[in-house]
Amino acid sequence: MRAPHVYVVGQTASGKTRFSLDFAEDFGLEIINTDSLLFYRDLNIGTAKPSREELALVKHHFVDVCDIGEELTASRFEKLASKTLEDTNKKFLCVGGSGFYIKALDLGLLPLPDTDPKIKAQVLEISDPASELKKVDPNFFDKISPNDLYRVGRALEVYRQTGKPLTLWQKEFNPKPVAKKIAFDWDRSELHKRIKLRTKQMLNLGFVGEVEALLRDNPNILKNWKPISSVGYLQVVQYLNGVIKTLSDLEDEIVLRTVQLSKRQKTWFKKDETVTWFKADDFDKAKDFLKTAFEENLWKA
Repeated sequence: MRAPHVYVVGQTASGKTRFSLDFAEDFGLEIINTDSLLFYRDLNIGTAKPSREELALVKHHFVDVCDIGEELTASRFEKLASKTLEDTNKKFLCVGGSGFYIKALDLGLLPLPDTDPKIKAQVLEISDPASELKKVDPNFFDKISPNDLYRVGRALEVYRQTGKPLTLWQKEFNPKPVAKKIAFDWDRSELHKRIKLRTKQMLNLGFVGEVEALLRDNPNILKNWKPISSVGYLQVVQYLNGVIKTLSDLEDEIVLRTVQLSKRQKTWFKKDETVTWFKADDFDKAKDFLKTAFEENLWKA
């Protein structure tokens, strides 16, 4: 059985952190971070990580739990965070916008067996993996880009390991959501302004220097480390490598990519029927909703 908890989800720069800190502090809740980039130490400015003072206001779980070069997968996060939620003497807000990690924690993950290393090696040797996937799992092939080599390869591994296409695994796995979610719905132009302002603040706080230090201190580890390819960090790396020429261009590029990310996040969460949407900055109504959810045991989806 899980402790009472509600997810605060939604787009980047939509006010999740400020709202959650206020509510959790006032009502004695703890926060489980569901923003995958906040797992990592030394990724601070570019992730808009809460300050030390803010983190001290409320007990946070899964912030600064990984060193540079490590990775906390959705599967591992789901196991660890689920254990945290087993403490039924507490109440939690799960806060962040990493949709896949949120889905993993709320619904669980497909109970797929571990892939034999020999099968992994076999899949890597396939000359045209997209064509192979189209033969063995055409439904999954139609859902993804044939250039998404990771997902193509993973689907082929599943088929070769289990003899059953990934689409069928997904169809048979039909869990129900556990907890309610809330999000704040901003007008597109207003959210764009917030993203521009936050990007400018990040650069003024030393975002470029943060990335420069990461590259200097971890030159080999970072070559294939996913977080360094995330929105914002990738653009700063490109600036340091001369691909993006000026600071002004860097700022524009980060804003553009962040706006694109926010659109994808909104699309993801709009498909989730367990999300209750509140107007931008309508924190009072959202607080009343959460207060009722916790006090009257209405937090379940």
